[in-house]
Amino acid sequence: MSGASATVGEVVVLPSTGRDAVAIVEGLKRGSPEAALLLYDRVSAQVNRLVWRLLGADPEHDDVVHQVFVNALSSAGSLREPGALDAWMSGVVFNTVRRELRRRRFRRLLRLDATPPDSRAPGVDPETRMVARRFYAALEGVGANERLAFTLRVVEGCPLQEVAATCGCSLAAAKRRIARATARLQEAAASDPVLDSWIRSHRT
Repeated sequence: MSGASATVGEVVVLPSTGRDAVAIVEGLKRGSPEAALLLYDRVSAQVNRLVWRLLGADPEHDDVVHQVFVNALSSAGSLREPGALDAWMSGVVFNTVRRELRRRRFRRLLRLDATPPDSRAPGVDPETRMVARRFYAALEGVGANERLAFTLRVVEGCPLQEVAATCGCSLAAAKRRIARATARLQEAAASDPVLDSWIRSHRT
């Protein structure tokens, strides 16, 4: 059965030769369900982690992750370099979260969404949870682009070149966004010693 999928009961065993990025992307462009499953296996941990970093412990985390994969599958045809699959997925996450943040801000302006994010994260000690809650609360006053650039750089530790590429902007623009977010956080930290201590320990 070389080159074909083998079925064991209800489980489809996919050939190992299809597990590389090129095969996944080619399969996605053909609309292959197997390629979609392989994409999920390859990047689900990366996507979950990055959404968590960008939004914090959010009650809509799973919905956002789902939307990331919906957006990825619908735009796979735009990926010209299969070898850049992982970096491309980070860009899909970024754009999906950016749209989500803008949607939430619009809903808050219309008073349609008064439910704050859930800052309770399993396995996280109370002090870290408190810092995270204050950190994301302070970021509420920062624009989506600034917030995401700052989170990628400071929380994720991404190189500036990667931040700029993921955000789809120049290196100078990425630096300006990070600086604006940092200034906003420092303003919030002026009356919050806990947040101020965290920002000082994470300066880049």
